[in-house]
Amino acid sequence: MTTEIFVKWLQHFQSFVKASHNDKILLIVDGHASYKSFEALNFAKENGIEIVCLTPHCTHPMQPLNVCFYGPLKTYFNQQISVWLRNHPGRVVAALQIGYLFNQAYGKTASVQNACNGFKNTGLWPVNPDIFPDHFFEPAETTNMPIASTAHNSDSIQDQNLPSLPIEPEAGEIMAQEQNKAPESSSKPSTSSCKPSTSSDSSDAIAVTNDIHNTLTGLLDISQPSFASTSSSAVPVNVISPVSSGKFVSGQGKQKPKK
Repeated sequence: MTTEIFVKWLQHFQSFVKASHNDKILLIVDGHASYKSFEALNFAKENGIEIVCLTPHCTHPMQPLNVCFYGPLKTYFNQQISVWLRNHPGRVVAALQIGYLFNQAYGKTASVQNACNGFKNTGLWPVNPDIFPDHFFEPAETTNMPIASTAHNSDSIQDQNLPSLPIEPEAGEIMAQEQNKAPESSSKPSTSSCKPSTSSDSSDAIAVTNDIHNTLTGLLDISQPSFASTSSSAVPVNVISPVSSGKFVSGQGKQKPKK
């Protein structure tokens, strides 16, 4: 639906209902943007048509077309397609058959009784504000929060509910306390830690690292094949992936052999 099409539809609607300022007509629509354009609202106001938009995200239980028309229309249309497919085996429904099949389904659905039930079952007419049971409103309870707790008393509520926790000192305060408690001798740097390691320790470390490197290299060589061994393969490509040949190479179902 677009704005231009809805204005044309309003003109078609007005030609049948003959609305006026002395005899107004109530038109109930959903919240689509094309229904709320300036051209549509101006035409409705000049001709005595009152437009009411339904609540957002509630058209599935409140719109008469959704409640009593679209469901039966889909059912009858599927039935007509099934009957046609049984009577025409081996064929599919194309664009030439859709008009006829939809006409049969629409004739069964668009009845006066379905139209009256659509307004009745949604509570629009006769007006019934209690048409929806309580469980319809349960999904909205997750966002239905009370507004009693305002910003000025939020601090007092937190003070009453939260338990009193001991305040831990920061890291800088802990370091300052440790420095004050430590003796003067501990403030001097130790010379023993600054001595370089002996040659025996360094040689042991180098030997350990070499063993680890050799072990990892051996594992990599075992688990992953080298590219040199694969590239030097003597098997030609046409043996690994031979070119397909035959009468039906270009595609299945072709009776003409390939030249």
